[in-house]
Amino acid sequence: MGDLKQIIAQERVEVVLIAMPSLNHKTLRNLYDTAQKMKVKDIKVVPRIYEFSKPDINLKAMEDISIEDLMGRQIVSIDVEGIKHFLQDKSILITGAGGSIGSEIVVQTCSFSPRRLILFDIDETELHNLSLKLSRLFPYSSADIHYVTGDVRDEIRVREVFETYRPGIVFHAAAYKHVPMMESNPQEAVKVNIFGPTI
Repeated sequence: MGDLKQIIAQERVEVVLIAMPSLNHKTLRNLYDTAQKMKVKDIKVVPRIYEFSKPDINLKAMEDISIEDLMGRQIVSIDVEGIKHFLQDKSILITGAGGSIGSEIVVQTCSFSPRRLILFDIDETELHNLSLKLSRLFPYSSADIHYVTGDVRDEIRVREVFETYRPGIVFHAAAYKHVPMMESNPQEAVKVNIFGPTI
C-alpha cells in the first residue's frame, strides 16, 4: 500500500479504478482505505459481470464500491462463459424492465450481446429512462432493442408481444417486491405477482 500512497501523491490522482472485482475483501478494503486517506474523491470498481474479451470497456459502467464489497462475504463463482452461451445472439423478453431489478437484468444481459431485447413495462417514463441509460452505457451495442409498454395482467397485450417478437428467453421481473407495503395491499400483490405471470 506504500506504493499506492506514493503514486497517488506523485501523480495527484483524483480517481482510483479497481479492475479486479474478485479481490478478497481485505485487499479491497486496504486499497479503499489507502485511497481515502490520500483524499481521493472517486474510488470505483469494475462490475462483477463484465465481458472482458471486449476492448471497449465503458467507464460509465463502473460502480462505486459498496459496503458489501468491503465486508467479508462468501465468494460466489460466476460462470461467465455459461451465461454468455445462454444469452448471446438470443431474443430475450424482460418484463418489469424499468424497475430496479428488471433494469439491472437488462444491463447485465446487454453485456452478453443478445440479438434482440424486448423490454416490457407498464411505466413509459421508466422505459424512457432505461433507453437513455442503455444508450449511454452501450453506445455500440448491436442488439435490436424494443421498448414495449403494457401490463402483465393484460392477456391480449402479452399475447401480442409474444406473437410479434417470439422471444426464446423470458426474465419475468414485473412484480411488487416491497413485502411490508404489499402486506397492506394483498389484493394488488395477488393480482400482479400471482395472476400476472400465469397468463
